[in-house]
Amino acid sequence: MIERSILYDLVGAKPWASVSFVDNDTESFPIQPIIESYFGLLQELAFENGHVFELEDGRGVCLHLVAGKALLVVVSSTSLFSEEEKRQVAELASRLTHLAKEHGMREIRKTFSSTAGDLLRRGLYLVFISDKEPSFENITGGALSNIEKHMKVHGHIAIGPYNIRAAKYTFSAVVSDPDIAVEDNPAGVILVLGRPLPDRSVIEGIVEGIRSKISVPILIAPGSDDELEHARRYETDLQIELCDSVSKDASYLLVSVLAIMGLTDMHPDLALERWPMDASIDTQPTDESAIIPAGPTGHQAFFVVKKSTGNPVFTYYYVPKAEAHRRAPNIVAAVTSFKMGSAEFDKTSVVQVEDLVYALIEVDDLIFTLVTGVVDDVESLRRQFSFLPDLWKDESPEFVESSEDPYSSPPFTLKILATLPPEEIPGKMCPVRIHEPDWNRFESREVRDFLQAVWGSLDGSIEIQRLSSGSGPNMTLGAIHFLKAMGCIGLKLNLDPSDTPRLVGEVNESLRKLYSHIDKITAMMDGKHTVMEISEEVGIQQSVLISVISDLYSKGIVILE
Repeated sequence: MIERSILYDLVGAKPWASVSFVDNDTESFPIQPIIESYFGLLQELAFENGHVFELEDGRGVCLHLVAGKALLVVVSSTSLFSEEEKRQVAELASRLTHLAKEHGMREIRKTFSSTAGDLLRRGLYLVFISDKEPSFENITGGALSNIEKHMKVHGHIAIGPYNIRAAKYTFSAVVSDPDIAVEDNPAGVILVLGRPLPDRSVIEGIVEGIRSKISVPILIAPGSDDELEHARRYETDLQIELCDSVSKDASYLLVSVLAIMGLTDMHPDLALERWPMDASIDTQPTDESAIIPAGPTGHQAFFVVKKSTGNPVFTYYYVPKAEAHRRAPNIVAAVTSFKMGSAEFDKTSVVQVEDLVYALIEVDDLIFTLVTGVVDDVESLRRQFSFLPDLWKDESPEFVESSEDPYSSPPFTLKILATLPPEEIPGKMCPVRIHEPDWNRFESREVRDFLQAVWGSLDGSIEIQRLSSGSGPNMTLGAIHFLKAMGCIGLKLNLDPSDTPRLVGEVNESLRKLYSHIDKITAMMDGKHTVMEISEEVGIQQSVLISVISDLYSKGIVILE
């Protein structure tokens, strides 16, 4: 492993620039014995570029001349340089020589650290498998989100002697397409365990699928201390590695993974103290295209509040309860504080308070309330909302505290999701089974029977658009949203090589950085070229292209004709 690099000025007899990947000390390294060895080799006519020799402490040194004026010194942690490391050193020397001829030696000093880091750090590709949107309690998932954002902006993460590339896939995506987790031969695969917990069969299937294709370390990391015991059981039962460090910092997650994988013998705390690394990984990115809006953008919660008492008689949380109350600590109190019937407040109204929108309907002694994020089409929200009082009259459910336990949900929960779905699913997406619910745990026989009927019909070939025809609430779609929220089903795009995608939206900068061939791909998405033709023209595997098109389709950027 390469530890450091020094550019030594042979004319001025002093170090010109230096960079260390294993500590923050670039001044006190004993360079003089190496320079003496270099001049000794010259006298013996034994020097040539790429010459490698061993220091007294067992470390290795590789030397290259740069523009005839400077000596590039690269130090390794072992006495031997691999062929790949020798190639990296030669490429750095060539790059520096070119820069010296173009701009002069003084200019090299300004960019030496970054140029050497890009070429000499060991490249490492890691795959993380987690929830799409980690809950507020999923601390490790939050750190992973920072890694994902950093990757979109910078393309890699410099941490100690490593240049890390990381990809994140959801459990449902890997179940639908197991190959995506092993493409590009990752050095390790890390499963992040958060709530709601994936079914055991999902974890077992993913681990077995990876092992059947490649031999790499497989780690499991708990999202919080609450999932630690679950992770330990998987460690024992599946013979995988446990990464038990729970931290909000992405840097700590990465050094912990490196330690578990045997890529450093230092404790994570010591590595963080000694290793130079990009501190921005633990902060929000500055690229506007990658910044998540400060306010919530989707539905947060739904309540039916009894006006006379101010108490909720029905509650459903679209997001984890703790997260909803973090954004609006006194949700119910806010609902009952609105003055019904005033000049500015009708029986069906939409009121914005800071970054949350409250949609309300008052019927008799009940206030129906949706708490949501930014609303683009208020009238559409009013129309959807208008169905709810009649649905409530058909069935008055008993008090349900929250959606934390979906098995306690009454039939009205399915009606809520049918009327006010958490997201709009593109028409050609197909629901696919991930793991079967525990039917015996449902408290409502009606909910269980209806979900079982929908579950039985999902064979991975039925498109959402076939299920969503007609107007008004669609109970089958409500069931699909319910099963998806439980993690029991995922969504995939059944794309055929003969399909012709057409670009209808804008590809932002974050997507361009995520997909290296995105401009070439989208240039051919004119509704005339098939998937197969695009694959052949761009020179990209069909499986990779299908993954890209599926992502763009799910975001509404591409349609299929």
